[in-house]
Amino acid sequence: MHVRPIQRYQQEARQRCLEDLLSQSVYDCAWRYCCLLAANRQDAEDLLHDSLVLALQRLDQLRDDAGFRGWLLSIIRSRFLNTRRSRQSEQRREEQLAWVAAAALDDPRCAELAAALRALPRQQRLELSLFYLEGLSQQECAQALGISLAALQARLHRGRAALREQLAKGQPAGAVAPASEECHV
Repeated sequence: MHVRPIQRYQQEARQRCLEDLLSQSVYDCAWRYCCLLAANRQDAEDLLHDSLVLALQRLDQLRDDAGFRGWLLSIIRSRFLNTRRSRQSEQRREEQLAWVAAAALDDPRCAELAAALRALPRQQRLELSLFYLEGLSQQECAQALGISLAALQARLHRGRAALREQLAKGQPAGAVAPASEECHV
């Protein structure tokens, strides 16, 4: 059977996306995003599993191979929102990063940063975490959150300002933490 060049390209693109899906870095990113969204570890695992299955089923709907990670994160976000809507009778979600922050390094600056991040509203935590902790591009973040690039840039600006304010609350007047060492939250 002769396969047309366009069909061959589509098959190769699907194969590359499947390989991306199975790569550890994309899987880890998806897992951390699920942890940010879900109220607990079990919900995060369920969200990740359901989203991966849905992504595999809809792989042919992916328009841009290069945007696979952002596309997967947008599926995760949609699944999360759909699940949350179906659980209207549940109480408001608990602090979402509490168990993730427990695994933070023993460095007191990391603990301060994690506490300041947890003090932010959930939406700001998500935006800052995707961009700064997960290393997504602004375009990928915007796609994952379902907002425009300009809206994301404005939200990141406000989020950084709110994070600086939270960090300033926890430090003596005039004290500034050195920025040369990285913290992993």
